Amino acid sequence: MNSSRLALGATLATTFFWTAKAIAIGIAGGLNRSPLESPLFLLGLVCCLVASAATGIAVIRPQTVWGRTLAAAGGLAAGVLVTAAASAVVSAAAPPSPGWVWGELNLWATALTLLAVNLTLLVRRSQSEERPAEVSPAFGA
Repeated sequence: MNSSRLALGATLATTFFWTAKAIAIGIAGGLNRSPLESPLFLLGLVCCLVASAATGIAVIRPQTVWGRTLAAAGGLAAGVLVTAAASAVVSAAAPPSPGWVWGELNLWATALTLLAVNLTLLVRRSQSEERPAEVSPAFGA
């Protein structure tokens, strides 16, 4: 399995688990009322960390083990920065007495950002594989 597929699969799993968590909270009537809340969050968090690391590797495409390690660490750092930025934006935009949905928005923003990045990578890679190699005019057509 290559890093692009792993990143996309882990991102889809992250989105699924955190959406299921939000549904469980909504059905239970609020935060800390559903027994599924913590396990779904943790499953989503593990998938998010895997997706961030694999996205870093997929973006950079390093050839060495050290390069992959650094790319994974860079992906994790970028994931943390996206989450922090989403949390800051949500906190700034929240009304005076926000409900539980405002607390979940940063998770959804992180998952959707990862999803957008990985879908963009997938589309770009498929377009570059479909495009035939260009022939240099010096060699004729």
